[in-house]
Formats: sequence, C-alpha cells, structure tokens
Amino acid sequence: SRSRKDEYLVKRLRALGPEELTTLERAAEILDRLVAEGER
Repeated sequence: SRSRKDEYLVKRLRALGPEELTTLERAAEILDRLVAEGER
C-alpha cells in the first residue's frame, strides 16, 4: 500500500546524514527540471 511505502521511505530518509540529504535535494531539483523540460 502507499502508506506503507511512505512509512518505509520516511524511516530511510531519517537515517541519512546531512550531506546525503543535500545530495538528494539537489538530485530532486535536477529531476524536476528534466520533467518540466520534457513537458514543453
């Protein structure tokens, strides 16, 4: 179920360090930009 997947991800994200979280934030920005460019 979706809520179970969300709970799993929350637990995994909480275990990450600050540098890893920063890397994920940057990757999310890049992926968002690629998706937006693909929708044009």
